[in-house]
Amino acid sequence: IKNIFNKKQYENKSFDVLLDAFSKLQKKLNLPISIIHRSRIHGSLDEVNYLAINALKNGIPFFDSSERASKAINKIIEWQKSK
Repeated sequence: IKNIFNKKQYENKSFDVLLDAFSKLQKKLNLPISIIHRSRIHGSLDEVNYLAINALKNGIPFFDSSERASKAINKIIEWQKSK
């Protein structure tokens, strides 16, 4: 799968700049940052998968809805409380 979505045709320079800025901000603030991309509404699935893989490579979680992001954040909070 990684090789399929590593194709140059899905590159997005604006997204790469944004990822770099988010990564630096996340390190500077020491706070998690995630991306929510409404992939069910905008963008081809291949392009969205390419963006998701590159976000994850940069340590930035990538969600396709605010509901999924909220559930993930809730699970993290529950896990931290159980420690």
